[in-house]
Amino acid sequence: MRDDFDEKTKQVLARRVGYRCSNPNCRKLTSGPQTDPAKAINIGVAAHITAAASGGPRFDSELSATERKSPENGIWLCQNCGKLVDSDDKRYSVALLQEWKKLSEQAALLDVENNLISNEETSIVQEIAQAFASRLEQHWNYLSYLQQLFISFLSKPYELSVDLKAQTLEFNLQQIKQDEIYQIARLRIGVLPRKVLNHVSTYDLNFSMFLNVLEKAVGNPLSLENDSTLQRLCIQIIYTRIDCVLTLAVLSREILDHTERLLQCKDYLGSEYIRAREALVIGEELPQVVFSTLEGVEEFFKDLGAINEISPLIIRPTGN
Repeated sequence: MRDDFDEKTKQVLARRVGYRCSNPNCRKLTSGPQTDPAKAINIGVAAHITAAASGGPRFDSELSATERKSPENGIWLCQNCGKLVDSDDKRYSVALLQEWKKLSEQAALLDVENNLISNEETSIVQEIAQAFASRLEQHWNYLSYLQQLFISFLSKPYELSVDLKAQTLEFNLQQIKQDEIYQIARLRIGVLPRKVLNHVSTYDLNFSMFLNVLEKAVGNPLSLENDSTLQRLCIQIIYTRIDCVLTLAVLSREILDHTERLLQCKDYLGSEYIRAREALVIGEELPQVVFSTLEGVEEFFKDLGAINEISPLIIRPTGN
């Protein structure tokens, strides 16, 4: 038996986000006029954060039937995103959907309190893009630090105690998460051009997932003494950094017109792409996630009209 939302709950969920999809990578308006003046079109759905019935995505057996069909367990999405989040419940976790819901409700409230006029849009986009760019530069430096730190673990025994190692990482994790300007910018992410929004939203999700993996390592530093675990984490750090620089490059090119930073990013991305290609030539195995990042780099160089500079020869392996 399913614990479905009643009509009142569906209306509450839709109105609390201004009838927009709560996925920050979408923010599509879900309601509009139909030809019949007495009717309206609706492409929105009230989706369950934890499933309405056993066996569904993210089902939580500890919830009561009342809790399962309450507004707290619902999120308003467009039909496409509703299907998306239920097709991959590992990627679209309860915590992630709750974060989407919170951000979308905050954005709707911000719109109600301070409705934007059209001639302000350009300024708003620039401010948001700069907030994301500043955040990405912070990530770039942080990931560089981690890359050097973990590579040193691979090449020689680390000199500090396990406890100090954990404290050092924990300190940096806390610093990277504390950025009020960035959180405010997240509320307005929907005003970014679609191409940029896709890069920023995807990177933000991937970086959050990376932090979760890193936090587990911090919580169990002895796991880093396993060479294969350490190698996998090193690879993830390297390619998260490439993803970070790629997103920064797109922001710099599409919105901020920051030529110097764009060239710096381009040089880095080109050298890392070539390094990955050479690793494959000598038979090194790379995780599947790496190839998605490299495809993004290829697309960036195509947009620049500079695809010949990296001579793409990387073929996605099957079963990797």
